[in-house]
Amino acid sequence: MKNTSILALMGIVLVVSTTIFLFTNKKPKLELLNNTQNSSTENMITPTQTIKNETGVPLPQETDIVRTFFQLIGEGRVSEAVMMMNPQTTDNESMKQAWGVQLNAFKTVEIKSIEASMPETWTENEHVYKVMANVKMKPEAANEPIPNYGWENGSNVKWIEIEKINGKWFINGIASGP
Repeated sequence: MKNTSILALMGIVLVVSTTIFLFTNKKPKLELLNNTQNSSTENMITPTQTIKNETGVPLPQETDIVRTFFQLIGEGRVSEAVMMMNPQTTDNESMKQAWGVQLNAFKTVEIKSIEASMPETWTENEHVYKVMANVKMKPEAANEPIPNYGWENGSNVKWIEIEKINGKWFINGIASGP
């Protein structure tokens, strides 16, 4: 009886340790799926490669960074949106506050489209996207030195520059032209 208990216990320890070993040493398997683009949407963002992990969940694309930034603003989660900005742009509390005030002036934000802007000029770490959005600004934003911080109530076209720093994409700038 004693030997059977010891063997059973050793078997359980072996199974548990093998399971732990397999899960901690398992490298994620990435699968590349090729999609095609038609020529009429040459600059529209339809990824040519979607990277998926082994559970089938797509990994974030650059356009996801832009979309999430505006989604956070629209949800009133301005401090989280500011944290998505280039750390050099928001390197001190006064800059974070200035961006926070500007981004808090949005009442609603709805992204209509995101397109690559001049991809031939992109570097490995800097890309620009043309964003079309419908926005509604808070009424008090109309009284700022630059009314509504350069946004119009209704349809807007802006260029969003993103920069990769240490392998992570950040919002680097928002402009009214390319």
